[in-house]
Amino acid sequence: MPAGIETYGPNGAVLTSYLSKIARQFGQVGTGTSNGSHTDGRLGEGGMPWLATLPQGNPASLNAPFVWLDGITIRWQFLDGMPGDRATATIIYGTR
Repeated sequence: MPAGIETYGPNGAVLTSYLSKIARQFGQVGTGTSNGSHTDGRLGEGGMPWLATLPQGNPASLNAPFVWLDGITIRWQFLDGMPGDRATATIIYGTR
């Protein structure tokens, strides 16, 4: 019989089990209003990397950065010709 731990919600559904992959948050970085990058070696230690971008202000009327992952480096770029001022954003990242 396998040994491990499981947690259940109020309706009896399994929330986590010893086979679950739980996300790990490594950190966050602010973009400022310039193109840039941030490298974190932990993104290469295994697991599926994830990013969440939180633009400050109203991104519909601002030029929010385009964000992507390049190996263990998070990169961001503001696109030329977009309307509005550049919006500072916070990027939260990790693996699961």
